[in-house]
Amino acid sequence: MTPTDLPRNLARLARQMQTLNAQYLNHLGIGTGQALILSKIFSSIEINQTHLCGMLGLDKSTVTQAVNRLVEAGYVEKRRNPADRRCHRLMSTNMARVFGPQFELADKSLMNALIIDFNEEEIEQFGIFLRRASANVHIVLHSPPVNRFRRFNNNPNI
Repeated sequence: MTPTDLPRNLARLARQMQTLNAQYLNHLGIGTGQALILSKIFSSIEINQTHLCGMLGLDKSTVTQAVNRLVEAGYVEKRRNPADRRCHRLMSTNMARVFGPQFELADKSLMNALIIDFNEEEIEQFGIFLRRASANVHIVLHSPPVNRFRRFNNNPNI
């Protein structure tokens, strides 16, 4: 494998993981994005849509659509925040709480599929490489766009 194969292979792996995760969650009647949002609502005592956007790195319209679908399905309840009447606190309903173990099972199944024939040392190394790659991309994403363009295309200053 050459370094130029890495982005394609990572993109394919990400798509495969999304597809497999969707299959694990399909019987619950919610998508992977909704499951991610619902799991964040489970794990937070007080959360609103703005916090969800920041935590997940998603835009407001995406989170709003997903939250509204979860509200319509009866999995999430919006309660007006008494301290700031402009925003709502998001709470999981009793109906949604049964999903907690299902999400954990889906995560575990996804992990098992990913590392099925890895030994302990390979799993550790894989985790290290993923964290380093993610940190590298984070740095590039947060560098000025002109520098990023020049850096990877060796173009003269614009």
